[in-house]
Amino acid sequence: MTRTIRRRAAGRKELEQSVERVLGTPPAPTEDEVTKSIERYTAAIPSSAFLAVALGAMGLSLVSQTAGREKWGNFIGGMGFGAL
Repeated sequence: MTRTIRRRAAGRKELEQSVERVLGTPPAPTEDEVTKSIERYTAAIPSSAFLAVALGAMGLSLVSQTAGREKWGNFIGGMGFGAL
């Protein structure tokens, strides 16, 4: 059992090295100032607030759907605030 795990790990490492030789090393992830600024502001908001907004959007979408405003309900639930 241990031998198989070692062989798989060695094979995975060889594969990663081969891909790195062909494609080059992957670029280091970088963030611009806009992204850092957005993250700084959103980090101050508790995640429960995002959850509450998403649940509210789902509820509003359901109400819109049942009230006969299907397109509006689809927009809110699928493309609008539900994407939060």
